[in-house]
Amino acid sequence: MPRIHTPAPGLFFRLCAYKSGRVIYSRYSPEPTVGNHPATDEFDDQYFTAATHPNYPNEFAFKSKATGKFLCYRHPNNMLFAEDWNTTILDVFFFTLDSGLGKHLSYFRIIPHGSDRALLSNNGVSYGSKGDFNDDQYFTLLYEDLIFDRVEFGKQQQAKIKDEPHVISSQELKNETDHDATLTFSFSETVHTTSLWEYTGGVKAGTSNWTTTLPAFLLKGEFKVALEGSFSGKNVETTVNSRTYTITVPVTAKTKQRIVAKMSVRRAEMECPFTVYWRSSKTAEVATTEGIWRGITSYDMTTSVTPI
Repeated sequence: MPRIHTPAPGLFFRLCAYKSGRVIYSRYSPEPTVGNHPATDEFDDQYFTAATHPNYPNEFAFKSKATGKFLCYRHPNNMLFAEDWNTTILDVFFFTLDSGLGKHLSYFRIIPHGSDRALLSNNGVSYGSKGDFNDDQYFTLLYEDLIFDRVEFGKQQQAKIKDEPHVISSQELKNETDHDATLTFSFSETVHTTSLWEYTGGVKAGTSNWTTTLPAFLLKGEFKVALEGSFSGKNVETTVNSRTYTITVPVTAKTKQRIVAKMSVRRAEMECPFTVYWRSSKTAEVATTEGIWRGITSYDMTTSVTPI
């Protein structure tokens, strides 16, 4: 299971359904004490923390912030309840987070321990067959307010940098006169710079935005991209910018001579691991997001002319 779906220890989060946009709640009253509510309305009874147990590896129990009770699955009732922690019936408290694929890549299903059912959320909270893979079975974690702290990049030895010349345009002209003449090559070419943040693990911090500066060993030439990351529920965020190189090159050619002119730039392809650090706005807890930054840029434009 990817760590992107592993609840961060000590942080409060809401369990939000992919299809309905509703979040699970646990409260004392009124009935039902466990159900779902639109995520646009935010209350303490919608927040949970995750607990683990050595007898249930890669599974989690969900403790309510409002009541202190734990979500639990009771078969054959086939419903979600909340009860006080009880070490004699631990099986009912633990769930597997089953990662999705395709359009559900950033989501997971909540499957009770040892069960063939999967939690689903529509007008209420119930269960369906885990073999169905329906849209209403998928959830994501919406964390409490997290404050961006910093980004740390891997060391220079961990970065991969490929830097080589790259021809972006080539032209051929011929002096058709019976005397020496000036041939003029005019170039105007646009190249793209790309900055991609791939999130591979840790928390997804809602729509929090942050800005950072790349370390010096990744700043090749005139690398100019928007160094801003944003978490909008995706595993990958890409920024693409354009730069246009324009130049006029006059060349003296002998009679009937053909000349080839080429415009080249240095092209740098880079990648480096990074870790984003977050601080809880309500507690002293710290959470992280891990990933790989990848960048492609160009710099140092040159031209060359060759008689043929």
